[in-house]
Amino acid sequence: MSSSDSVGSLLAAIATLLSQGLRILSLADKSHWGPDEHEQVHAFASALDEAKKDFQELAPLVNGQIYYETDRKHEAEYSRRYREELRLCNTIGSFKRFGDRDIAFVCDYCDGHIVWEDIENMPSIRTFQEAAASPILTLSPTIDNPHWQATAFTLSGHQEKQVVFAPVAIANHVSPQPRDWQAGLLCPYCEVESTEPQEQYDDEDVYRPDLGYEDMEAFLEHLEWQHTVTAPTSQAQAASDNCMVM
Repeated sequence: MSSSDSVGSLLAAIATLLSQGLRILSLADKSHWGPDEHEQVHAFASALDEAKKDFQELAPLVNGQIYYETDRKHEAEYSRRYREELRLCNTIGSFKRFGDRDIAFVCDYCDGHIVWEDIENMPSIRTFQEAAASPILTLSPTIDNPHWQATAFTLSGHQEKQVVFAPVAIANHVSPQPRDWQAGLLCPYCEVESTEPQEQYDDEDVYRPDLGYEDMEAFLEHLEWQHTVTAPTSQAQAASDNCMVM
């Protein structure tokens, strides 16, 4: 610790080290991980959250709250919308254990079931929020970078797997077909693309993608093929040295 170090700079240094540790763990081969490794990831994430809280509490003491709030307006708005979408999910239906390994969301209005197969628990945050150690990842989803993924663990073998984030599926489900019980799912990203204006002199038919999918398996396969953004390279990650607390 040098004489020029401040509480804020020390918090920033701690957060940077924690972020680097999380990034290294996120790139590791998790096929042989056990409970200890997953617990270490949660411990790193919790420590980083504590550093963020400490930094927020520090700002008013040094008259820096105005700058912090200005930097955080966009993130705060997304966090508010994120909490709102989770609240809406619980107002239109409920999650239930379905069989021995699956979890289903049952809509109170259409009685349709959305089934996530072989998962221990329903993830409450998106994958990119868990991997926030990468400073080049954006916080808010966009059409070009939709962030539909959530990280779950299989009940059968505690293996990590990517699933559709629950609010994304729930917000885009449709009533089951007659005599069926599974809700259909619409792709919101293809729907946006289909509404984009065509070229003025384009003689081809207007693009009409297949928006509907009969179950979660088909919906997930479509999202993986059509709407998955390639992970950033390590060179791009190394080029940024922003502090995750800020």
